[in-house]
Amino acid sequence: MLHAVIDCNGFSAAAEYLHVSQSAISYTLAKMQEQLGIALLKVEGRKAHVTEQGRALMEYSREVIRSAIELEVLAEKMRMGWEPELRLMVDHDCPQDFLMAAIRSFTTGAPHVKVSLLEDSGLKVEQAIAHNTVDLAICANVPPGLIADRLLSVQYAMVTCFDHPLAQANVPPSEVELDRHTRIVLNVGGSAKPASAGRKIDASTWHVGSIDTALAALEAGMGYAWLPLKRVERYLRDGRLCLLPTPAHYHSSKHFYIVHARQASPGVGASTLSGLLHSHAAILGEAAGMPSRSIGPG
Repeated sequence: MLHAVIDCNGFSAAAEYLHVSQSAISYTLAKMQEQLGIALLKVEGRKAHVTEQGRALMEYSREVIRSAIELEVLAEKMRMGWEPELRLMVDHDCPQDFLMAAIRSFTTGAPHVKVSLLEDSGLKVEQAIAHNTVDLAICANVPPGLIADRLLSVQYAMVTCFDHPLAQANVPPSEVELDRHTRIVLNVGGSAKPASAGRKIDASTWHVGSIDTALAALEAGMGYAWLPLKRVERYLRDGRLCLLPTPAHYHSSKHFYIVHARQASPGVGASTLSGLLHSHAAILGEAAGMPSRSIGPG
């Protein structure tokens, strides 16, 4: 009522705005001032002016009122099946542009839902699904027994620098030729498998923890790597890296799937976000190609 009197510039307009009587507003504000022991309003003629103390109180109370309204909205949304929070976990190989576009659309339309995003290796994503610690997950390998929707296809490319020996040939390299050179493998979240007891770690493979490290190693001529094509397009255009001919028995794409943790009764928020992820993936033209579970020899 205090806010209405100030914002509407008077008791009469405030009463009409709030659909209450003017006397009810006058009585309520008088009681509030009595309880607080300070003057909030100063009435001059037909207009009410806020006092300095009242203005200070209003600055704080606006946040209180906003929080109360948000609380009511959240409670109503929860009654309708919306979740207060969504936990989304994504394989680090998944493209980022469509992902961020979908999350932005979701948070714009559903600001009452808190979205938590975690990016990690495919293995960690699968473990999170199995342990039911996420609401939605985007992964390449779906745990057994779960239903998943195909989301998009990521094209991979075998790349190296121009002065690397593999780049000198115009034909696809053989397995023997590839074994002579270091392969750089991107393993985010410690997903590289440890060597078995008594077995030496393969010196021809580097396991790195970030795309930046992999790209730096490639530019330095340290080896070759299979990387998502969209991640290296800029390097290919700039001439810092080059494509290697792909052997015919190699897969060059990998499909990603979206998995709901609550398979039987997904919440409204999870279903809405899932739909936006599908829409934005389709807009970017990613949802095409034949499924493939691994990158490398067929």
